[in-house]
Parts: sequence; C-alpha cells; structure tokens
Amino acid sequence: MRRTFLQDALSFWYLGALIFLLLISAGMTFMAQDRAAYMRAGAVMKAAMVMAVAYGALVARSLDA
Repeated sequence: MRRTFLQDALSFWYLGALIFLLLISAGMTFMAQDRAAYMRAGAVMKAAMVMAVAYGALVARSLDA
C-alpha cells in the first residue's frame, strides 16, 4: 500500500505542498521584523505539521487494511 501512496500524482502534490509550506515558513522567519511576523510563520509551520501528521495517519491506516 505504501508504494501506491508514494507513486500517485496526489501524493506528489501533497508532499510538494508540505515542502512549500516549510520553505515559506523558513523564509517568513528569516525575514521577520516583529513578533507578529514570527507568529504568522509559526502558524504556517503548524499547518504543515498538521498536514504531515494527517498524511502519515492515512498511510498508516492504509497499511492496516
């Protein structure tokens, strides 16, 4: 099942979105001038983490089936 998830087009878009969010968060943190900018970068990082955990749960659930 893991091969199915890592070879379909949706997985590549999903993982690409995760990497994009991580890069955006890193750039926002690097360019931050005030606390509000750091907080926005943290929110983007949290969104990326939630997406990664959801994808991991989906893959784990598919391995059980």
